[in-house]
Amino acid sequence: MCVSSLLMREILINKGLATAPADSRGEIGYITQERSAARRRETVLGTFFISLLESRMTKRSWFRKFYDAGRGCLFGMQGQSSFAVHFLIAIAVIALAAWLRVERWEWIALLLCITAVLCAELFNSAIEYLAKGITREHDENIGHALDIASGAVLIAALGSAVIGLLILGPRLWELL
Repeated sequence: MCVSSLLMREILINKGLATAPADSRGEIGYITQERSAARRRETVLGTFFISLLESRMTKRSWFRKFYDAGRGCLFGMQGQSSFAVHFLIAIAVIALAAWLRVERWEWIALLLCITAVLCAELFNSAIEYLAKGITREHDENIGHALDIASGAVLIAALGSAVIGLLILGPRLWELL
């Protein structure tokens, strides 16, 4: 087993997603009687993640890396209504900025804001997919993680809206 696999196995064991191997006395570490069935399911899931990571660590061409990244973007966009809303708003902001002929530094600020919001949406989608892959049952910690990811999108969107208003607002006000 490679070093990265050993490190990932140790991380999963520490997080409780995998079990430690049997020790010298034949006792299985980290498993209590009441939670053994749940731990077995998590061990299978941890083993799955380790094998997935090992398969992804093989040498890939740059073309394949960009192909996989593009496919990941498509997965993150599919079925995400909030991503569609933010994408349409981004197109509207770009069109408005072009019509108002904003300066270069303003373009840079607007494009950074758009990128931040869309990236936050993709990270949120990734966490949602991961949460569904771990369990379909209600889990309070997974719920908190999903809420935190949604909060990150909200903060990025609100900050971007303020910056957009500071850049585009005065120009629009002059036109009125």
